[in-house]
Amino acid sequence: MRKKLIAVLLIATLAVATIGCGSDTQRTSTGTVANASAGGEKTEVETISSEARTLAEELLTRNVTEKDVVTEEVVEATIQVLKETYEFENLNELRVNDDESSLIADRKGWYNKLYNDSGIKVVVAEGSSKHQLESLESGEINIAWRMWDPVIAYLAHGAELTIVNVSEHPLEEISQAIVLKDSGITEFSQLKGKRISTSRTTCSYYTLNEMADEEGWTENVDYEFVNVADTEAKSALIAGEIDGLVMHQNPSVNNLLLDGTAVVLRNAVADGIYVNKGGGRHVVYGLTDWIGSHKNVVKVFVKLNQVIKAYILQNLDESAALYEDISRVPAKNTIYWLECEKNNWYFTEEPLESISKDSADLLEYSKSIGDAPADAQIDFDAVLDEEFFNQGQ
Repeated sequence: MRKKLIAVLLIATLAVATIGCGSDTQRTSTGTVANASAGGEKTEVETISSEARTLAEELLTRNVTEKDVVTEEVVEATIQVLKETYEFENLNELRVNDDESSLIADRKGWYNKLYNDSGIKVVVAEGSSKHQLESLESGEINIAWRMWDPVIAYLAHGAELTIVNVSEHPLEEISQAIVLKDSGITEFSQLKGKRISTSRTTCSYYTLNEMADEEGWTENVDYEFVNVADTEAKSALIAGEIDGLVMHQNPSVNNLLLDGTAVVLRNAVADGIYVNKGGGRHVVYGLTDWIGSHKNVVKVFVKLNQVIKAYILQNLDESAALYEDISRVPAKNTIYWLECEKNNWYFTEEPLESISKDSADLLEYSKSIGDAPADAQIDFDAVLDEEFFNQGQ
């Protein structure tokens, strides 16, 4: 029974984020869709097909996969089916963190299309991704998503959080070691004795440690660790303050790779903790009390967001162009990042027992590198809410 509830959540989140390009949409009473252009003119499009409706209904019972062909019509159908299936709890605003998917969804008007009839306004809280726990606790956001390892750190320090969705395992490309092209360094092993940086509070600190472990290196013995914030990484590398950088792709550093100023030495360890034990996975989560009081709202959001994310990945050029209009991040930059991150935008059907076991292993590694207190204990069976993960059964 609980699996059905989770699947619904996932669709809600995705559909919101992926819907169209710069136009607001409004469903008419006939079941057709009226698209409002930037100038406000409405043009009627054909009624949702039975094929789109059938897929939307099926996606209530399982997660979206890369094999599903997700069109705007499927997103529309998903919204329609979700509204017919769920009754939402009383809520004035649903506040969610910002990323490419939620900002695109907001621009397209899909969040409001899903919830407005219920009197719920969806707010994308820009800037909230940087300080998610504080944003959740202050009420700036209600639902968030990010990589599993920082969320485990929150839990290890006593935060009361519930996980309602977990992505597939990430690609190795999710975290990379890079150097300037003219540095003369062509292998990661050549960074021995040199200055290697990442931000101490980011996921890439995990991957740097795993890369060093693979080489048999000890931090500040075989290499100098330099703690540099993401916002300072590009300038530090160019200025020669560091010799190598281990990072998730971010817009400023991506430009160095795309214009050939920097090159990738290696990706994250293929069989390591970060890739194989969940560190680099995305999780959708919120404060336990809030999630428990708004389960239908959350289930619907999560399910729609699954669909939207799949739409974005399957329509990268269009979606990246829209995101460029929203954020001014060049489309080629966004495409590069999303191609590296795409596994994090599809959600797993892996058994909860397996996810829980991997998470426990990740916690132990987190303790070993100082990201979690040595005596931290987390009941992952309780944190991973079964009701949201049991898909359609």
